[in-house]
Amino acid sequence: AEAAGINPIAGIDLWVADGDEPPTRLTLLCQHHAGYLNLARLLTSLGEYVCRVEGHTLVFHHYLSGTVALPAARDGALLEVETDYPNDGQVRLHVRGEPAPDFCLALRMPGWCRTFTLTSEGKRVEATAGPDGYLRLSGRWRGDEELVHELGLEVQAIEALPQIRANA
Repeated sequence: AEAAGINPIAGIDLWVADGDEPPTRLTLLCQHHAGYLNLARLLTSLGEYVCRVEGHTLVFHHYLSGTVALPAARDGALLEVETDYPNDGQVRLHVRGEPAPDFCLALRMPGWCRTFTLTSEGKRVEATAGPDGYLRLSGRWRGDEELVHELGLEVQAIEALPQIRANA
């Protein structure tokens, strides 16, 4: 950093891993106070980038593999997510433990996704996304339940407007 003329006042070392690959070190340095504030905002917002809690609802924005504590759960119930999305459209969600009786799981439906299936323990679940673009699944949950959310990844042709000179 000093060789590049940066006098770091703060920074962070991150270890980033992809699947079974060995982790790679990523060092983020701040040059001045504004950079420090931006780094602090970035790091504190990462927790809600993938999902967030709204009361007893767990709202999933982006599908990444990992484990999340369920809101208001007894005995540390968890949701384990396994996926290779966006390389394939399958997202496996394993409810481990006993969720709260009024637990709700909200799954984002990407605007481009035309088709999807949702199964619970191998049985099809009928669900439609609300006006906010999320499937909301509530009701009585059993511990150790598995949901499979399959997003259709069909190729779609999108045409530019020919009235715009740059598109013609």
